[in-house]
Amino acid sequence: MTSKEIYLDKSIWIVVFCGAFLVASFSFLGLKIATIAAVILICAVVIFLRARPARVFCFLMLAACYERPVLDFGIGIRGTIKLVDLVIVALFIFASLNFSNKKIFPLQADKKVRYCLTALLIIALGSVASVVLVGNYPSEAKIKATYYFVVFFEYIAAFFLLQKIRINQLEVEAYSAIFLFGLVLVAVVAILQGLGLVENTYYTSVDNIDTNIADDWAISTLGPNHSHLGSYMALGFVLAATFLHLKFRIKYLLMIPFFITAIGFAHSAVGIAMVGLHVIVITLTGNKRIKPIGIFLIIVSSVFFAIYLGGSTGVPTERTVDKFDVSGADSELVVRSVLLPVNMLSYGYRSAPWAVPFGFGFRVPDYTVQGLKPTGDNNYFSVIMDLGFVGLSIFTLFVISMYKKLSSAKRFSPSKSSRIFNYHLSIWFVVVAVSMFFQEIIWPLHSRGSTMLIFLMIFQMGISSSIVAKRENLLQGERR
Repeated sequence: MTSKEIYLDKSIWIVVFCGAFLVASFSFLGLKIATIAAVILICAVVIFLRARPARVFCFLMLAACYERPVLDFGIGIRGTIKLVDLVIVALFIFASLNFSNKKIFPLQADKKVRYCLTALLIIALGSVASVVLVGNYPSEAKIKATYYFVVFFEYIAAFFLLQKIRINQLEVEAYSAIFLFGLVLVAVVAILQGLGLVENTYYTSVDNIDTNIADDWAISTLGPNHSHLGSYMALGFVLAATFLHLKFRIKYLLMIPFFITAIGFAHSAVGIAMVGLHVIVITLTGNKRIKPIGIFLIIVSSVFFAIYLGGSTGVPTERTVDKFDVSGADSELVVRSVLLPVNMLSYGYRSAPWAVPFGFGFRVPDYTVQGLKPTGDNNYFSVIMDLGFVGLSIFTLFVISMYKKLSSAKRFSPSKSSRIFNYHLSIWFVVVAVSMFFQEIIWPLHSRGSTMLIFLMIFQMGISSSIVAKRENLLQGERR
């Protein structure tokens, strides 16, 4: 397929229509019609994957642009289902029907990555079992631990399957471009919310409107989870910069102000830092073509950074963060991400030293040790709380293994476009790894964002496309 044929691929737009119909059905027609629409969506995805399994990458990225629940079975936020979940269910069904077919799943998952994620799952399962079967935990803690393990298993199992699917560089670029336009729509909504033209309400499940659980598990009307809007907008910024590096296009140049403005109105210090770090690295390390783009991006970012400053300074009633709060509280970033984790680890070690190796209960450390907070918006700290220092060691090994694979893909990419794409992805990976000290990104998230799967999937797209291209070059060489 050519790039134009991928853009005009009817299957993608049929799935988008099915997803939009499901959203509308859940919002206006009731749960029964929405359930039927969900079944139709799953069937459509399974059917379209038969002809081209790589389409699942595009389906998942588009589904991540809308993270409000599309089904709610009346048991609280933990009983809600999102578009990403439905696409993953379709992927599982498709895989169960075709798993032994080497033409559909021709690639092999990296052994180190597979071993690390399997080990993390085993530790998490043991932690959940101790909460549910052994420990004297309340039912709320048992439900919460079980729920998050299911989410964790869902994302890791999906990632295993994605590693086995063949995707070429043309598909990577086309699907990323389609995803980029989806992120632009999210940015527009965020800007409208920042201007106060769209109300930033929260979904709290049909039967838990007035409970504390509803407040703790509230989900924003924004596309990506409201707590991670900055991360998604920073990703959009990086993708737009990547396409500018590949070939200058006005449309990608115009997207950048949207993403920067959305980050500013979201008052996301993490998002601003991710953009700034990426731009600085490409400006310092890039070639003659990317350096001018980096300098331009620095100028644009500096101008729109004023929007962020407007949210953190001035008279309280005039501050953007107070008037149009989308994510908020970034002024406490260092406290939540650095000081709180250190204090909590010290307190947890004194109170329950036996829990340090394997964690204080998967997503329920506050039930294990009274007063122990489960997260400080620090991804690595969350891993320690959930799976202990053993889990953190394995998680760190997983991160290093992924980076090595991505760096190898960058060095040995057989085409110019692949090298440029993987160059930006390798830098973005480092940016994400640093940002995880200040935000949960690659972990089962509070309020259920899907950044863990989506970010890992984008990195895997670069790795897989490089493997596929090298195999094709070898085959062509053998034929000659």
